[in-house]
Amino acid sequence: MFDGQVPQELNKEWFALFDLLNTLLEENKIKEVWLATALLYNNPIDLYQCLSCFFEKNYNANQCIRICTSYDTIGRFRNSQKEELWLNNIKNLKEDFPFVEVHTQTILTQDTIEKLIENPNYFDFITEYSTIDFRYPSISRKDCPTATGIKDYRAMMLKRLDQFPKKFFIEDRSLFLKFLKVFYKKYGLQKVQNLIHQPEMRSRNLTIYVEDINIEDRWNDTRDVYLDCGHLVDGLCYVNDDRHCIYCDIEKFIKNLENIE
Repeated sequence: MFDGQVPQELNKEWFALFDLLNTLLEENKIKEVWLATALLYNNPIDLYQCLSCFFEKNYNANQCIRICTSYDTIGRFRNSQKEELWLNNIKNLKEDFPFVEVHTQTILTQDTIEKLIENPNYFDFITEYSTIDFRYPSISRKDCPTATGIKDYRAMMLKRLDQFPKKFFIEDRSLFLKFLKVFYKKYGLQKVQNLIHQPEMRSRNLTIYVEDINIEDRWNDTRDVYLDCGHLVDGLCYVNDDRHCIYCDIEKFIKNLENIE
């Protein structure tokens, strides 16, 4: 929505939304505003105009406005130029609005896990400008609308693998368990716990209508298929293992932290 994507005829409604958010912040009816953006624009004017709407007011917007974006080692960018564009935009954003908090979410693909095991500092170039959280990849119930049970869901998940880049899904459970040790030493307990509960700061889909605003939580899919362990069926996300739940593996890892050397 920040790269000339808002139709000209909706400009009035678009900026009316930000006026409303300003009012809600000033009246303490909301505490924060999260703006989700891919940061792949060639011209930052749209985003900067929206941010300026807040900073022109007389309250301390520095503590209220958060930019949510995402970065992945595969599947996120069509080419290296797009990745470079993203990095330049996040750098410029922090220079132009230094007090705006930027939050990056990345998917723990097989490729990402391998990179972090090889180099735990791989994402330091991002954390220089942004906080970061991680989520593991899975095919959600929304992607498998006709799945009615565990086996059905699993079959649909495997059937859709060829629609995603190679090394997108976690193939090797043993590698993930090795990764958890590296990840904990680098990022600490809270980040490990976030892999189960998912970070509170997630990107949102915002659909704007002339007379209505509808906010849809991208990850709240009302997935109602559960494993015997009590976790959601998307816990069966290892490609080569249909017996182990990734939620259980993370919980067990947390309980056994005192045994980690």
